[in-house]
Amino acid sequence: MSRLIHPSRWVQGTVLLVIFLCGWTLVKFAWPTGEVLGKPLDTYLLQLGAPMPKDRESAREVIEQHRERFLTHCLQLVSEQPSGLDRWIARMRARVATSRLGSILKVSPPYWDQQKRLMAMRTLGLIQPSLDQVDEVLHSGLRDRDQPFRMETAKLLASLNPPAFEVLEDALEDSDAVVRKAATYAVYRMGSHAEELTPSLIQCLVKDPQIEPDPLLYDALALMGNRAANELGKRLPEASAPTRQRLTKAMIPLGGRCRPYGQWFIEGMRESSPQMRAFSLEAFSTSSWTDQTASEHVFPLLRDEDAMVRLTVLRCMDTHLPLVEDALEHLLVLLEDQEPEIRRWTQRLIERMPITQTASPKVLSHALESRNLFVRQVASQKLEQLAVRK
Repeated sequence: MSRLIHPSRWVQGTVLLVIFLCGWTLVKFAWPTGEVLGKPLDTYLLQLGAPMPKDRESAREVIEQHRERFLTHCLQLVSEQPSGLDRWIARMRARVATSRLGSILKVSPPYWDQQKRLMAMRTLGLIQPSLDQVDEVLHSGLRDRDQPFRMETAKLLASLNPPAFEVLEDALEDSDAVVRKAATYAVYRMGSHAEELTPSLIQCLVKDPQIEPDPLLYDALALMGNRAANELGKRLPEASAPTRQRLTKAMIPLGGRCRPYGQWFIEGMRESSPQMRAFSLEAFSTSSWTDQTASEHVFPLLRDEDAMVRLTVLRCMDTHLPLVEDALEHLLVLLEDQEPEIRRWTQRLIERMPITQTASPKVLSHALESRNLFVRQVASQKLEQLAVRK
């Protein structure tokens, strides 16, 4: 009977915890934060992330009409860094909110608090404050534990353009990979306007040979045009083998801007590393493979011992069809390759390549005598194609 009259300790603890959570939530989140047009400011922040475009547009209009009020409120929200206690309380709130008792007491889950803070950072991007007003929150935002919040911080940095260069330069040199990734995303969004940060991007690219760089780094460098080509090329002569491989890979999308470094790519195609040969080949293909003479450096790699390199050659040849007829004999040999993907690409090349030399039909006719059925089929189809065109 005494157990029915006196609650046990765990029941008392649970009740006290719920009372504490409700009181803490009321003080920190339900306390009035100001209103606009009869609604709390937080309502418009959450509406900015609503699924319906009409709701988002309506929130933007209100925010733009009351910039100063939202600026002050949003700066306060994003400046609040959750402590260990805050995160523990958030976990407890999540448990209570999903219980029957939580629904009775109307305990809200912590998701809405996180969403409100995230939308506050997004709102700052709409308001476009000066760098002095958001300098502190930018530094802390890049280091935030919440990945979406870091990305919103990066977007705000990107919208500030030149004033944000100093912040981004420091972030790209940060020892924390999370911070460097967020800064790289900001530079990527800025595009060629951020070409002054090219040396910092390259330093970030080659910083740690043991860790594979973020793919976004290569995409960001590709947007920097001539500045990136010159900065990358200058580092090739003194770079170590792993660093030279990364530099070469970054030069691939820059195309003709890297033509002055064609000789480095030719030397790279003779390296012992299959990846280095493949990257050098791609860089040479996009920058320096412009005539039949250049083909002499490419075709020997059709006999490369590494399947990845052979496949890379075929893909590069596919973009230079008028220059690949001299490799017809090598291609016919590759039709017997052990790799199905290589055989498929070889067939594609032979079918698409233009035939202009008188010796090519003879090479195809000789292939009809091959013991390999697939070789005979491809050669026969190409000869029939030539006969029809005549």
